Amino acid sequence: MQLHFPRPYLAEGEIEIPAEAYEPLYRQKVRELRRELALPGFRPGQVPIDLIMARHGEPILLEILSERFLEALHQGLEGRKLVGYPFYIRIPEALQVQPPFPTYRYTVKVLAVPPSPLPLDGVRLVRYTYEPHPDDILLYQRHLKAAFGTLEPLERLPETPPADKELILRLRWEAPGTPEPLRLSWTTLLTPFPWSHLAGKKVGETFLVPPQALAPYTEIIRLALPDFSPLSAADIPLTLVSAAQVQPMPLEELKTQLDFAGLSDLSEEEIWKGLLERHVTRLLEKLNNQARQAQILHAAGIQLPEDLVQYNYLLYLRQRSGQNGHLRAYEDYHADLAWQVLFASYAYHEPELQISDEELHNLVWERLKASKNLSEDTQALLHRIESSQADREAFLQAFLENDREGWRRSLQLERFDAWLNQRLGPPQERPLPAKVLFLRML
Repeated sequence: MQLHFPRPYLAEGEIEIPAEAYEPLYRQKVRELRRELALPGFRPGQVPIDLIMARHGEPILLEILSERFLEALHQGLEGRKLVGYPFYIRIPEALQVQPPFPTYRYTVKVLAVPPSPLPLDGVRLVRYTYEPHPDDILLYQRHLKAAFGTLEPLERLPETPPADKELILRLRWEAPGTPEPLRLSWTTLLTPFPWSHLAGKKVGETFLVPPQALAPYTEIIRLALPDFSPLSAADIPLTLVSAAQVQPMPLEELKTQLDFAGLSDLSEEEIWKGLLERHVTRLLEKLNNQARQAQILHAAGIQLPEDLVQYNYLLYLRQRSGQNGHLRAYEDYHADLAWQVLFASYAYHEPELQISDEELHNLVWERLKASKNLSEDTQALLHRIESSQADREAFLQAFLENDREGWRRSLQLERFDAWLNQRLGPPQERPLPAKVLFLRML
């Protein structure tokens, strides 16, 4: 076993499992199966060993190798707890279920709890706010007319934008240091940079733009690249992923779609203002959550290997297969896993973030009582139980039996969030106009 730690939270290296480490147990398991196995043409307990190995050896051997691998990994981590699942490549990939038995070599990467909290020096939290402009409602109307309009895909962009239609383009930038390509939108609604960079381009084509052309996207790009500056010297390659022109829906038809008639107690101006404010509020909430997380992770210097994240994401998708509920996008999962590393580095070392069993019981009990989804009978049951300390403890022991650590982790994450806010102080407010916010809505 050769493990090293290129980063405080990342272990990499190789683990070898020679034949003598697994063959005796493998043969023992096969002999045990032989005593139980009945196959046509053979007396009970007399099935040839090589036949059993050929037919049933793979799951037996895989289980034993997995146990040996995890034992060696935990030994190499020297007591550090895992974050997520280890990613490995096994050589040989195919299992040899009959002699001669080879040595299996695992190349492994794994996230682990750092031995000390990761640094948070130089964090500059920013909170984005909305900077109103008198033309915002007109811009919002144009946006909705395009969103409800008739879309026509384009294979090649015209030399000049059409006067009576809107253009909406999807652009991709394979920016170094990002988990996924950055996806940007360009539209005649906002005209982020001059059309001269786009005229005549074909879908799928990659072209260069000066970094200054991406100035309108600066705050969006910094969610993935916190150090991005439109003043950098190198030209930026953008790929035109898709293009479409839209015949906007007429305004009166749009008002019918939005059911203005059902809001007759409000003036038309109040309706438009309310719709705009609601959209802006949602955009700001998501933007600020992403920005806060990106700024803190950047300060902590957390960079996760892509193959390790992708492997964990595939396991997440498999676990959620067939379940109801929203699936996280890869970018969101990547950021969440990095946040788990940061959280773990503090949760295991900061006394303020610890939650004892007694405190866990008290917190869960208060959450249950405050829940608005309980029936009257359930509320009455909790009220009766509360009068007896023994009954309450027995109930909580049963309630937390299968998910005690899940509850503890969830409550610790909430405490960690509040603890970070107190430590980092209030964010600096940065107003953004609607035309920047709308680039995230297209």
